[in-house]
Amino acid sequence: GITDCVTIVDADDWTIDAALCEIVEEGCTYTIGKWKNWTGLGNGNQEDIVSEHLPVTLGDEGGAKSLVVADVYMAVDVLSQKVYGKPNNGITKLYAQFLAAKLNFANGASDMDVAGYADDADAFLAEHDHNDWDSLTDEEVYNVRMWHTAFDDYNNGDIGPGHCDRDGDDDD
Repeated sequence: GITDCVTIVDADDWTIDAALCEIVEEGCTYTIGKWKNWTGLGNGNQEDIVSEHLPVTLGDEGGAKSLVVADVYMAVDVLSQKVYGKPNNGITKLYAQFLAAKLNFANGASDMDVAGYADDADAFLAEHDHNDWDSLTDEEVYNVRMWHTAFDDYNNGDIGPGHCDRDGDDDD
């Protein structure tokens, strides 16, 4: 038999039987390349789909080292990974993938599979920036790489609601 999905609120409610159900996540995701190229800037750039979702804070609001991405110029800088550190800097990579993930959230993609990572990365980035990369502990480096990988997988549709091109949308 098939039943509707239910959220169990009372763990002592023995009228609910265990079963599997599919949770359908809403929206879809774009990669950092799509977000970078759809800013309305430069030759060959597409219309601006980024500005409507800005500002985006990477870190907790008011965090000493939080990075507030206020406009498309700054968004391109973060996504390009050449201004706020270098591409070999783990925090720089985290910035780019996390910004794309937050733009995906704002664009309607479910954050269910990465919400915990987002909370942890925000707390970390409130106290650390790209200048701190070389002084991080092994555990902090591990966490930065884990968050970066999770957001990369999310933005590429490997986890979460899936990539937008699944419906024929071009991912420039």
